[in-house]
Amino acid sequence: MNNSKTRILCIEDDAGLARLLERRLKRHGYELEWAADGIAGLERMAQASFDVVAIDYEMPGLDGLTVLERMKSLSGAPPAIMISGAGDMDTAIAALKAGAADYVVKTVDGNYIDLLPRTIERILETERLQALTYAAQLALEEKTKLLSLTLSSISQGLTVFNNDLHLVTWNELWLSLLDVPRDFAQVGAPLDSFEQLHAHLGDGCEEARMVQSIRKVRDNGPQVGEYRLHTGITLEVRSSPMPDGGVVTVYTDITDRKLAEEDQRVAAAVFQTTAEPMLITDAKVLTERCNPAFETLLGYSEEELEGRNPGFLASDNHDPAFFKKLWRCLHADGHWRGTIWNCHKDGRLLAQQVTISAIDNGRKQIGHYVAVYSDVTEQVRREMEVRHQAHHDALTGLPNRSLLMDRIDQAAEAAKRDQKGFALLFLDLDGFKPINDDFGHHAGDRLLKEIARRLVARCRDSDTVARYGGDEFVILLRNADDMSAVSAVAESLIEQIGSPVTIDDVLHKVGASIGIALYPQHGNSTSTLLKNADEAMYQAKAAGRSRHKIYTASA
Repeated sequence: MNNSKTRILCIEDDAGLARLLERRLKRHGYELEWAADGIAGLERMAQASFDVVAIDYEMPGLDGLTVLERMKSLSGAPPAIMISGAGDMDTAIAALKAGAADYVVKTVDGNYIDLLPRTIERILETERLQALTYAAQLALEEKTKLLSLTLSSISQGLTVFNNDLHLVTWNELWLSLLDVPRDFAQVGAPLDSFEQLHAHLGDGCEEARMVQSIRKVRDNGPQVGEYRLHTGITLEVRSSPMPDGGVVTVYTDITDRKLAEEDQRVAAAVFQTTAEPMLITDAKVLTERCNPAFETLLGYSEEELEGRNPGFLASDNHDPAFFKKLWRCLHADGHWRGTIWNCHKDGRLLAQQVTISAIDNGRKQIGHYVAVYSDVTEQVRREMEVRHQAHHDALTGLPNRSLLMDRIDQAAEAAKRDQKGFALLFLDLDGFKPINDDFGHHAGDRLLKEIARRLVARCRDSDTVARYGGDEFVILLRNADDMSAVSAVAESLIEQIGSPVTIDDVLHKVGASIGIALYPQHGNSTSTLLKNADEAMYQAKAAGRSRHKIYTASA
């Protein structure tokens, strides 16, 4: 095992012998350094690193045994070979007891010098083997620690039985899960002892069945089972054979999972049987499930809805802004509640109170959306009728005075924003009272309804035609800045109203006097505009009826 980098320290008081030894060792590829006495040798070992030290037994000052004793206090001292002219056994024993790795006897013919390289090689090989053994021991200790740490840190209980079904190893969690006393679990404990441990629980105890499943592994192969223990926990137990005939068993606490599965079964049963229509989508708002009540509500089966965005159910009653607001609320609060008009499969419009909730997937992300529906169609329609009746004339169906006021206020706000004006036309029928008095209220009502129809037909959808009271009507023309254009509309209305109306085979004819007020020229408030338009209407009547007048301050 020659190595040019192997360094030898020779402590020898005979310089000639040291030089001879140096020449001989160099032939074998060693590097030799010489120290003339023990003190010098100890100093060199403290200063430099050597692979082997050869020490002369008899030296002046410190002898070889004393050098060996003092080397014990040096950190990383090299192995030592004691060289002595005394060949007795006592000297050799004393040297080995003092710490020498080997002992060489000086001979007169000098042959011991030829033996020295082999002795050095033997010592170096021994050192190498000891280092390997030490490293292996450290590795084994590290693996043992790692195994122990692994067993203690895994989230499952574990046991290992040998081929005779005696306990080899286990972890703390197993003791806890099975309520096994710590002093009961010992290396070599037979499997039978664990059956006896739970014998007091009776023949029907799950613990006994669990132990028996481990015994079955050798004959029947891997075993898997679920066991509800007397402590109330449920374990999934998996036992597998090992190559040497032993059995390794893993115990997993599935109590929470079993409870969750039970909750899911109950929730699924509720989902299927509840009278409330429900729909579930994924995070991308694609339908995953709906219950029978939902199928009944809107006429679509779960198969027809699966994978589709339920937005296709919504009617045209909602604009994009409605849904943008819905999603903003849902993302901000995690839920939204409101009324949506949806389309039944047969085309009917249905109003539904909908509650949508975002469901967290456990990772602070939305995993699903759940929507619960309630049919409120009749309720909404009744409310709409009530609102309509509160803001519309019962006879003509036109907006009443209350709704007119609100529309004028809205027009004023829009005019301020858009820098565009609007006009109010105050219309009073000429010759209506004689018809109402002579032919009765029935004829008068039919005439008013026909006049209302003609007024609506002449105006735009953006305009408002309202019955102000009796035979008075007010028309709000939006975005009307051109006075000549407003006058043309007024003349057109007078012409249409002047056309005869046949009621019960009787021909009736009425006229109309119209007063006009423009915003903002003739007023900034609703009351002022109506007052000025009314005043202009009376000026039209005074001028001969069936004509229009635009408000002027002098009128």
